[in-house]
Amino acid sequence: MAKKLLLPILVIFISLAFFANFANKSVQAEAGANIPNGKVQTRDIRGDVREKRQDLKDNSATRQAELKQRVIKRIKKVFGQILARFSAALGRLNKISDKIQSRIKKLKEKGVDVSNAQSMLDSCKAKRSAAEAAIVDAKSKVSAIDPGSSTVRQAVQTAVDAMHSAKEAIRDYHKCLADVTRTLRTTSKEASNGAK
Repeated sequence: MAKKLLLPILVIFISLAFFANFANKSVQAEAGANIPNGKVQTRDIRGDVREKRQDLKDNSATRQAELKQRVIKRIKKVFGQILARFSAALGRLNKISDKIQSRIKKLKEKGVDVSNAQSMLDSCKAKRSAAEAAIVDAKSKVSAIDPGSSTVRQAVQTAVDAMHSAKEAIRDYHKCLADVTRTLRTTSKEASNGAK
């Protein structure tokens, strides 16, 4: 019985050795010149690693440039939205100024002394032109931001400062109109109390 089992086991063992040798030769053939006689050529691997590093550096620089452009685009968009709100606020304040002017005209027709309110409103007109100029200046500073420039941070900071000055100019104009309104109310109340 041992003789009967010996022959099939021997055939299986020889076939496994043959297939293992064949598989080893096919792996070496696939590896090509990089694995001659089982040794790795380190020079080729070092060159490949250097090329990969250079590719990563190039890709990193490209990604950084694209990111910088997206950030600048977003900054310009946000600044544009803020400036649109500033322009809308200035338009509303101009309407208020027109209403105050018509109120002064009505009170003047009634014989009320509104010269103080009129002079204050005239000084508000100067603040109005200053606010308009500040908004135009801020728009020009925002449009001057160039993503390709080396001084992007400085240009953005200049634009931010221009935005702050435009906001302050609008606040000054609003405060002036509020003062005129207050003065006009007191003048109107005094005139109505004096008429009684």
